[in-house]
Amino acid sequence: MKFERRRARYPEDKGHLLPAMLAMLALPACVDNRFMRVGPDETRSGIPEHQQVGDSIHLVAREWKHQIFGSEEPAVRSSDDEPGSYEWSSSNPQVALVRPSGWMIAQSIGAAVITVRGPKSSYSQRVAVCSRDTYLRLDPDDPIIDLHDTLTIAFSLRQPSGEECGKMEFGPFALQQGAGKAGLEPIFSQPNRWRAIRAGTYWYTTYEIFAGRTLRDSIFVTIR
Repeated sequence: MKFERRRARYPEDKGHLLPAMLAMLALPACVDNRFMRVGPDETRSGIPEHQQVGDSIHLVAREWKHQIFGSEEPAVRSSDDEPGSYEWSSSNPQVALVRPSGWMIAQSIGAAVITVRGPKSSYSQRVAVCSRDTYLRLDPDDPIIDLHDTLTIAFSLRQPSGEECGKMEFGPFALQQGAGKAGLEPIFSQPNRWRAIRAGTYWYTTYEIFAGRTLRDSIFVTIR
């Protein structure tokens, strides 16, 4: 019996395979993938979300773009270099006014959404303007719990009137330095939730950087 060796057959248009692959690689470069970075300068991203009445901050915006292999690079010049290419606005100028130059002025207590629009992208962020007498508060106040019970800690910035200024989802919470062994352990799957593991009375503290100041608060936790 005679066997015949045959060569594998490829599509006749195999000569077009390489151009097609190159076209697929080039496709992301053709997609509008710009995004905006906004902050106090070009090295920091994000507007400080809590301001105090009477303060001002200079904001810088710049459009960036994604490259094919995941890197990023500036797409155009910044709002400092080309202010005419960016448009600033505030949803509530009576609370936070933003000028065409990017200067934001905190005028009264409340909240506002700051928006900047560039040639091909935009950015918006909510900011809260607080009283100059704002303080940090931990809740509950000096709790008493049983061993193995759980405790949820709430962090908030409060006005002198007691009203909350902005929203804090999470904050540092730790045993006072030098106070010995901890009576609480964190439940990592549930932020701000702790479990009582040792009976006693413990002094826990927290802090928050607000408008250039460090605000602090403490509570005594009693575990029976």
